[in-house]
Amino acid sequence: MAYAAKERGVSPLRIALESTLLRRGRGKLTLDEYFLAGAWRPGLSFAERRAFLGPRAYVALNTALNPPAPNGPGTALADKLACHARFSAAGLPQPRILAVATADKPVTGEDWLSSPAATLAFLARPGALPDFGLALALACAAHAAFPEQGIVGSDIFLSDRGPLITEINGNPHHSCYQEAHLRGMLNADHMPRLRALRDRFCATVPRPKDCPLK
Repeated sequence: MAYAAKERGVSPLRIALESTLLRRGRGKLTLDEYFLAGAWRPGLSFAERRAFLGPRAYVALNTALNPPAPNGPGTALADKLACHARFSAAGLPQPRILAVATADKPVTGEDWLSSPAATLAFLARPGALPDFGLALALACAAHAAFPEQGIVGSDIFLSDRGPLITEINGNPHHSCYQEAHLRGMLNADHMPRLRALRDRFCATVPRPKDCPLK
């Protein structure tokens, strides 16, 4: 807090007051997220700081921007083998599934990681990397394969075959975006799209507690 105050040229009390207002505001920004996501940085207006989201608010936002799910946001996408099948139907590049860690033996023929020891042995195998350029386009195409979802996060491998989609999640952690871009999720570029999505779902998804959008 002292470092942030010095960098901003303000008192620690100002930082403490600001972080308290943001924690109680629409973004429910925790003190940790206030610093980790960069909401404290010099040069931001208070409106820009208010655009950052904490975990409570982004879970509520994800709930509000997707179709109803009985067990919370993302549960409709929890069956990763079903996601894999839909990506295959959409013609999206994916890695080959080598093994599945699950309680029951998969009926689709993959190796079954039935115990922690089996999983550790599997993870001991080597892997690969490269190109990020095509990953964004692939993430958009993956979302298009699930048009009923409003907001998702994509898990993409950067491999020697180019970007490969493995799954999407209906309850993405917006802290990843905020920390990478040093911008709040509720920034001026995002808000029109987020409001349009909320308008799409407001008739079927009541506004969750802590959701920053009405």
